[in-house]
Amino acid sequence: MPRIGQLCYIFKDRNLRVKWDISSGVKKTNFCITSSALVNLKAWKEVGGFDESLFIDAVDNDFCAALMRKGYFNYQINFVGFIQEIGHATKHHFIYKDVYTLNHSAFRRYYIARNNMLIARRYGAETNSVLRELMYRCREIISQIAIIN
Repeated sequence: MPRIGQLCYIFKDRNLRVKWDISSGVKKTNFCITSSALVNLKAWKEVGGFDESLFIDAVDNDFCAALMRKGYFNYQINFVGFIQEIGHATKHHFIYKDVYTLNHSAFRRYYIARNNMLIARRYGAETNSVLRELMYRCREIISQIAIIN
């Protein structure tokens, strides 16, 4: 029997008009948003719960990595289970393509960067969250510069 750490769903950002091609079923995933996730309480206690010092961003990344380190798995149920708002996303048209920017405040950007660095130190190669986040932020910066011009 698999050691289930949590079950999560796909979320829809209320500001984005993205059409998802969602297959049915359940899949194992390294990362999921813990908002509305069903968490195995035994696993939660074993990993020490959520790291409240992270405050606002990357708590999900840390919790998922902590579960995996203890031999638990994160599973995603493939349907849109809740609506959320990540930043205040806006859509822009740039060179034949629609791009989205999340428009986080400087306050949020600080915690995003800080917390991903803390997670990188804590888990090292066990998580790719820092690289994924760095690539995403670079893409967002390029999009914002292009949109301004």
